[in-house]
Amino acid sequence: SPAEFDGPLGHIPGAANIPLDQFAQRAAEAAAPGRRTVLVCHTDRRSSAADKFLRDNGASETAVLRGGMVAWTQAGLPRGS
Repeated sequence: SPAEFDGPLGHIPGAANIPLDQFAQRAAEAAAPGRRTVLVCHTDRRSSAADKFLRDNGASETAVLRGGMVAWTQAGLPRGS
């Protein structure tokens, strides 16, 4: 969600925010042909659902960031806000 994307955990620099409830309509933004896509959410539940949607619709260059922004933050990696 936008609140999560801009919330305390922030987001990965350069990330795009596509909420799961808008994902079916905006999936082409996430997985253009030939583009590698890493899906991220707070933990990894919603990003896993988005990954399944993409794979069910022909995408192959996708991955889920296991542990999501919680794991990213705990690892001390850079965040946007």
